[in-house]
This record gives sequence, structure tokens and C-alpha cells, in this order.
Amino acid sequence: MSFKVTKEHLEELIHDVRYERHGDTTTTVCYLHVGNPESPFVVTGTSGCISKENFCERMGKQIAYANAFDELWKLEGYHQKRSRGIV
Repeated sequence: MSFKVTKEHLEELIHDVRYERHGDTTTTVCYLHVGNPESPFVVTGTSGCISKENFCERMGKQIAYANAFDELWKLEGYHQKRSRGIV
């Protein structure tokens, strides 16, 4: 049986997305909540830029989300292989 992890499949797993900017820094963290909403598994992604003058909240969130989504993709790929006895 063939299985492919898709963007749509991963988006279905996500039930909450939260962002946090750490103080007055240029670091943004994205938290993707997946699995059971009562006891979610949280996947994180971060972004940051060198100077505060170049900081853009919207872009920071986009990059942090993309990094978290990439991490979820890796985890789900491993989960699918493991559940099929491939690893």
C-alpha cells in the first residue's frame, strides 16, 4: 500500500496555531497543535532576523509557520513509516 504525506493531510492534523514574540526581540515562535485537542502534541518553528529595523511581524510569522510545518512533515513521515513497519 502506498501512502504519501501531503500538505492537505498535514493541514487536517493541525487544530490550533499560536504565535509568540519573545519580548522586544526579533524572534517569533509558531506553535502547531496537532492530535487530541484535550492533550495536543505541539510542533514548533522559529524565525528571527538580525536587526530590529528589519523586523516584520507578518514575515516572522510566515517563516516560523513554514519552519514548524516542515518539522511536522518530518514527524508525520516518520510516523507513517513506523506505523507501516518500514522502520
